[in-house]
Amino acid sequence: MTEIEAALDSLHCAIVFDARDWAGDRRLAWIYGVLIGWDKKCWKELAEEFGFSEEAIDRARKYHKALMAAKKLKTKTK
Repeated sequence: MTEIEAALDSLHCAIVFDARDWAGDRRLAWIYGVLIGWDKKCWKELAEEFGFSEEAIDRARKYHKALMAAKKLKTKTK
């Protein structure tokens, strides 16, 4: 496992095993979307709740895909 894979894996575990509501705050939702990934339905709900633009969502999804490529995993979002 490379250093980047280990770092991303550590972040992933820290987030998914945290009890906080990652959709309850704009900044946390963004972090979760980039590192873990939201599906299209969730992004739509988050856009309505926090005002994410289509461009912001596209950027977050692009960042997520890039991180998953670096980690050599299939992305969760579609």
